Amino acid sequence: MPISCGVVNCRNRYPKKAHSFFRLPIVITKQGEVTKEMSDRRRRCWLAAINRTGMSETVIRNLRVCSAHFISGKPSALYKDTDPDWVPMVNMGYAMKDLNTQVVRHDRLKKRKETIKKRDAAMSLVELGSFSDISGGDAEVYIDVDSKLTDLELAQLEISRLSGKLQQADTEIARLQNDNLKLIEEKESLTSAVHKMKATMPGDFANDDDKVQYYTGLKNFVTLMALFNLLSSEISEAKNSSLSKFQKMMITLMRLRLNLSIVDLSYRFGVSRSTISKVFLEIINVMNKILSPFVQWPDRDDVEHVIGTHRTVRQNFSILGATCPIDYLITKSEDESPILDKMVTVCCALTNLCPSVVSFD
Repeated sequence: MPISCGVVNCRNRYPKKAHSFFRLPIVITKQGEVTKEMSDRRRRCWLAAINRTGMSETVIRNLRVCSAHFISGKPSALYKDTDPDWVPMVNMGYAMKDLNTQVVRHDRLKKRKETIKKRDAAMSLVELGSFSDISGGDAEVYIDVDSKLTDLELAQLEISRLSGKLQQADTEIARLQNDNLKLIEEKESLTSAVHKMKATMPGDFANDDDKVQYYTGLKNFVTLMALFNLLSSEISEAKNSSLSKFQKMMITLMRLRLNLSIVDLSYRFGVSRSTISKVFLEIINVMNKILSPFVQWPDRDDVEHVIGTHRTVRQNFSILGATCPIDYLITKSEDESPILDKMVTVCCALTNLCPSVVSFD
């Protein structure tokens, strides 16, 4: 079907003449209020420029305007509303305003925008405060913002602006590096503090005999590891257990030494309370079995020298001076010693692993 131009007295038709044909602009509703308002205004301006009355919606929907009615041969973009081609204005079939006036206005506005752009570039230079010109000088330069700048000068202004931003970026990088160093030092300090607070793995006690003595009552780290090597073969370790053999031993030693509660130990080692109770009873039995030979009772002649030894054991192992559960006094058979007796034996053996406080000389 041939396409005809909708402008009054225009005989251009497609495909008889080599003209492009453009639809009436539609109202754009899905790109924001500004776009909707501008597209609606443009549509109304097109209809006013075509200046035909009695057109139905069907005619308007199928209306075309050929390229002969635009200065450049096609409509301008939506947001270029100062362009003469924003609305068809050439040979519209009736008297219109002087086209030359519209073109002159458009050119004047375009030049004004370019001037503003150049002024902004010059003002950026002024804000930087200094500018190295073509000769390489470092003196401060004042620019007449109303003067015309060449492309080379504009390029140098842009380079100067970017150089200023680069310098600011370098300053910011240096500041961030300094902050990073401070954060690293703070991290190392916190890591050291956490290491001092942790008491669950062999590495937490290495090179810190005071920590060993506080948590276990033993003299040093060497004694602690010797005790572990002595007990480890008898300590069970299930495949799915969350506690290592060393941790099981430490749970028992810390409970004997500091009388830490089941709840406290469960939080420290990240296991349930029932697990802590089972581990404590298991390791007490193992330690009682292996360490019993370390308990040497004095002869009658030495009793007077060691009369205060029981007080030293109670001081070293706080659990002996605390209230114990009734279960620690009950045995399943007559041949078995109660848990309390085993705890006393273990504490005495551990005391004997340390230098004696009683002289036998």
